Amino acid sequence: MGKWPGFGKDTDSVPDPIWRTLVADRNHNGQVPPSWYQRACLRCLEIADVFNNGDLNIGEILQGHSEMLRKYLTRVRNVTWNRRFFTATVQDPEWPLFGLCPPKAREGDFVCILYGCSVPVVMRESDSGRHMTLIGEAYVHGKMDGEALEDFEEGKIWAQNGESKDEEFAII
Repeated sequence: MGKWPGFGKDTDSVPDPIWRTLVADRNHNGQVPPSWYQRACLRCLEIADVFNNGDLNIGEILQGHSEMLRKYLTRVRNVTWNRRFFTATVQDPEWPLFGLCPPKAREGDFVCILYGCSVPVVMRESDSGRHMTLIGEAYVHGKMDGEALEDFEEGKIWAQNGESKDEEFAII
């Protein structure tokens, strides 16, 4: 998953950006997630690795494991339903941004912050380059609570060509 080395590499915890992305960095009440979510995520990945050749059958785990795993996986299922996990290299190629996007998103789409929108959105440039199509909303770990605009203002976020982009365009 992303750049995480995974199992067999003495990894005894799941990196924050991964487990927090899977729950959109919130618990079921929209509050800061409890620290035990990280351990529950690791346990689920261990179960998938050992018993299912890497496949995670959420329905199966919801039926037969601890209450904590069930609570964690219920949150993961609610957040990731009809979403795709993605990575985006923006700043440090050694540690990409992790996020969740609409199923129709594809490589080359843009994750944008639209003034007035409460969440980042995925946009696709038209062949002519004159219009953008809204694909849907996204979750980008570490860029959801105003951090993206702060990073933009500080020059930490840039476009593919290395320049800051603050532009107007037509949405179709």
